[in-house]
Amino acid sequence: MRAVIVYLIKLYFFWLLLFACNRLVFFAVEHRMLAGIPVHLALAAFRYALPLDSSTACYSLAIPFLLLMAAYISGRSGWMKACRYSVLALIFLHCATAYGEAALYTEWQTKLNYAALAHFANPSEVFRSASAFLIILFFGLTILLGSCYYWVYLKAVHRKTIGTSIKSSRRIAIGAALLAALGFLIFTGIRGGWKRFPISLSISYYSVFPVLNDAAVNPAWGLLFNLKQ
Repeated sequence: MRAVIVYLIKLYFFWLLLFACNRLVFFAVEHRMLAGIPVHLALAAFRYALPLDSSTACYSLAIPFLLLMAAYISGRSGWMKACRYSVLALIFLHCATAYGEAALYTEWQTKLNYAALAHFANPSEVFRSASAFLIILFFGLTILLGSCYYWVYLKAVHRKTIGTSIKSSRRIAIGAALLAALGFLIFTGIRGGWKRFPISLSISYYSVFPVLNDAAVNPAWGLLFNLKQ
């Protein structure tokens, strides 16, 4: 049981670290737009980003959590391999979203949204209109940093097994209790607590500078919000 909880805590903070690093990349790419903005105001984006980053981290825990519980209840390590692959896919999905947004922001000064994704229905047109720099930026950062994040995950977070010596009947009972309790906590994190209304985009808006507000909104969370509208 302890191994399950420790793994999820580590994975949660891993996602927060990944989002913070990707925000640094966004600032580096858009550094010209930050000219004249006080440094302390730009750094505040990391603090105001935490609610949506936390919600996105909990979204990103959901599939690995279910696979982790399958590994615990069944006692089979194969589920942990599936968990590793799910995290790998999520890492590259978050990187592609973040760096695609950074490239888009350079051209349109807008976050990644449905209208931008619609252009990818015709990939050849996208590649003809985008500069070579932006194409290299997107693929280079996604592959390079995505690989680095995955290496960090393997070294600091991943477990090959969630083994236990207790008998299967007790393991199933404990697993069911964990599934309910931890699942409730993850859903609470996704929702942003139990206020009347769930967490919203505006919680990360804090500045008169649009680029800072856009930087504080988690790219994946913002895209999901836009697609649901």
